[in-house]
Amino acid sequence: MDLLAAAQRGDEAEFKVGGQEYALGMSATASGKAVVVALPMPKGLSQTVTRIRAGADEYWQLFRNRNRIRTVFILLLLVITVFVFFSSVWLARFLSKQITQPVEALADAMDEIADGKYEHRVAVVAGSEMGDLVRAFNHMAADLETSRLLAESSSAQLTAANQAIEERRRELETIVETIPSGVVTLDGSGTVLQSNRAFAALMGRREDASVAGERIETLLPRRALRIWQA
Repeated sequence: MDLLAAAQRGDEAEFKVGGQEYALGMSATASGKAVVVALPMPKGLSQTVTRIRAGADEYWQLFRNRNRIRTVFILLLLVITVFVFFSSVWLARFLSKQITQPVEALADAMDEIADGKYEHRVAVVAGSEMGDLVRAFNHMAADLETSRLLAESSSAQLTAANQAIEERRRELETIVETIPSGVVTLDGSGTVLQSNRAFAALMGRREDASVAGERIETLLPRRALRIWQA
């Protein structure tokens, strides 16, 4: 019964009798009876088989461990790749903003300056050449604002001077019109440029009549003309 039970074990079909090991094999006859065959095995073969099986188990354990290590390594490489990609994208965006933000701010500032808002300045902080460009633009805007203030001041002074001249001219015209003596202004060819009412009355004209544009020789008597020419 022990021999039959050992033969029926598929994993270890071995049997040991008196220090001798036998390899067992079992088959069935046509009538359904079992036939067990025992073959003697070399000494120490079972131990060798046990060591081989232990080595195979250890190999498969190492194989499974290697697969786990490979999986962890691949995941680590994936994490490093994602980190490097994210860092590269972030660095590229950061460096691009160092150029695009100052350029956009300069473009907006140019529009403000074109609209006459010379007090506008670029507040974006930039480095290297872009920083020099921003500082140069702000300096230019400050110069434009100073020039505008000077122009406005000069325009105001010129307007005040023109108003003063106009007031003096009106006062002079009033004086010339109200004096009883005749006053006439001529150009180099003797054409009347301006005269007062007293002169028109002296010439026998109505006081409100204008003699501008007429030549002096057509207005004065010949005797007076000779004296004037002399």
